Amino acid sequence: MLKTNFEKRFLAIKNLVQEELFSNAKKELNNIKEEAKLHNLDETLKRANEILNLCEKLEKNMELKKIFPAIKNLIQEQLFSEAKKELNDIKEEVKLHNLDEILKRVNEILNLCKKLEKKKELKKTIPRIENLIQERKFPDAIVELKNIRNIARRYNLDEIISWVQKNLDICNKHMIKKTILELGTKFGRLQIAEISEECAINDEQLIVDTVREMIDNKEIYAQYFSSTKSVAFNQQANIDEIDKLMTTYKEWEEKKVEKK
Repeated sequence: MLKTNFEKRFLAIKNLVQEELFSNAKKELNNIKEEAKLHNLDETLKRANEILNLCEKLEKNMELKKIFPAIKNLIQEQLFSEAKKELNDIKEEVKLHNLDEILKRVNEILNLCKKLEKKKELKKTIPRIENLIQERKFPDAIVELKNIRNIARRYNLDEIISWVQKNLDICNKHMIKKTILELGTKFGRLQIAEISEECAINDEQLIVDTVREMIDNKEIYAQYFSSTKSVAFNQQANIDEIDKLMTTYKEWEEKKVEKK
């Protein structure tokens, strides 16, 4: 008779749990525990404790889930430090109650926070690097860009990586052109590998593309041989072209001084 009574009460408790009425369920379970102890019903006591633990776990799970919308708002407002603090506090509670599903979600949001925070931080460096490029300080810009790329790769920031690569290509292209213009007046023939070594740029395809572009635009007088990956320069024509450029530059500088 007593056993049947407990079964009915456990069934009622199951309904309370399904309706998320955890306080009511816990109160009834504690009553059952007291009665089970009184009658030395070890199996009933064990079952009540198991359901009580489940209730506490589900109740904590529901309570913690209510915090996520507030954390989402903090992230949208880019208040990453505050969001991370909240998430780390939740982590401690989650570990305490063995809530693996919530812990996984917390870790995912924490990683997202760190990623967005780092993205915001890196974006602040963009104007400085753009100024270096405008001022033609390409070696300095390349160093900065490579540092940013390393950080962006760690955080899988594809947008930043794409921006870095685009600007690295611009800087590298200028460095390649500068090297080619200098070497074109000193050597009759050069291997692409030698140009690569001289300008410290390993992207040989970029060097080849730049050489071809310079030849097409008549920035240099040369011929590229794809079979040997070499460039044959018309040294005298290149020297004459550079002399013209220097004369134009000096005239421009003189006019600039006169205007002051």
